[in-house]
Amino acid sequence: MVSSSMSNRNVFSWTSILLAHVKHDEAETAALLFGEMLETGVEPNKVLFIVVLKACADLLSPNGGWKVHAFAVRYGFESHSHVGSSLIFIHVELGSVHCAQIVFNKIREPSVVEWNTLIMGYIEEDFSREAFHYNTT
Repeated sequence: MVSSSMSNRNVFSWTSILLAHVKHDEAETAALLFGEMLETGVEPNKVLFIVVLKACADLLSPNGGWKVHAFAVRYGFESHSHVGSSLIFIHVELGSVHCAQIVFNKIREPSVVEWNTLIMGYIEEDFSREAFHYNTT
């Protein structure tokens, strides 16, 4: 893989490579490289989680989404606004709006992005009462 030619592997170089794969519609390669990165002992940061969650969303991979969600919890990023927003998005994309709600509840100060993503998830899943409830809160 491309990563074998990198001499100085850190979270920034890994993030750049994963992002390049995601942007070139190579989400599966990005997901595999994420696993490779973890095996080398490099700890992910918030930006990397956002990139990997985008790859999982592109793949429509419930298992991948759950695994990355578990890593986000392990590294303490679940309640971070940008990572939380990406987690909400992937759960909505995968049809798990109740999981999206759990993540939403953990974000300290949800932005309009998180609110809109959650409301749209409820609408897409035909939970109009819940969507209306959050739209009027």
